[in-house]
Amino acid sequence: MRRFGILFLFPAAALLLAACSSLPPIRPGEGLSLERTRQECRLPFLREETRLIHSLQAVLPDGSGTSAIGITVADPAAKTLRLTLMTLEGFVLFTARIEGENLEIERAVAPFTNKDFARSLIGDVMFCLFPPGALPETVGLEEGNRPACRYRSDEDTATDVVLAGPAQWEVRLYREGSLTRTLRAAGLNEYDIPKKLELTGHGPFPYRLTLTLLTGTPLRLESRPESLTEEEEDAP
Repeated sequence: MRRFGILFLFPAAALLLAACSSLPPIRPGEGLSLERTRQECRLPFLREETRLIHSLQAVLPDGSGTSAIGITVADPAAKTLRLTLMTLEGFVLFTARIEGENLEIERAVAPFTNKDFARSLIGDVMFCLFPPGALPETVGLEEGNRPACRYRSDEDTATDVVLAGPAQWEVRLYREGSLTRTLRAAGLNEYDIPKKLELTGHGPFPYRLTLTLLTGTPLRLESRPESLTEEEEDAP
């Protein structure tokens, strides 16, 4: 798992090479339903505290690959996330929790012992799962004539969510006008959680993470007693 450390090189290098350039335009779309587009842009992201288990495949900057299992409990409202990574044999490589800017590493083996690497990894997972903002700054059509929403974190950071097809989304993260990450989400399970996520890191150290959903359930459903009948659920 030492090869995961190569991913740590990407965020710093990407920031160094980011050039101040203009974002791709999003133009008004004739006949486009703005409210429906806003709602569909929100679909690939979590809406409540959820437990997820993914199989994870990583293609690293040197072209090598590695696999792991990821167990995540994420709450988009509270901006908290707890991530555990383990080998396919069940050995725990890394467990950490982030709340706001506070990162606590509970267990780690190298390279996950590096706090900057751990923060970068969790940042990637949060980018995959959490909505980029409450409301988009712009709604319209992107260059490929597909409906899109643009969210702004600050004047240097923008996230475009593109409706790429039925149950398909493309999410692009720009910093200082340069594309740094692309996320492709496809399919939804019964709780509207994407079945497959593919994250690509751009720049001098490109990498790809593919997360395939094994299970994903809102925590509020996990806490209900299994023996509760429908009559008991409806009772005042």
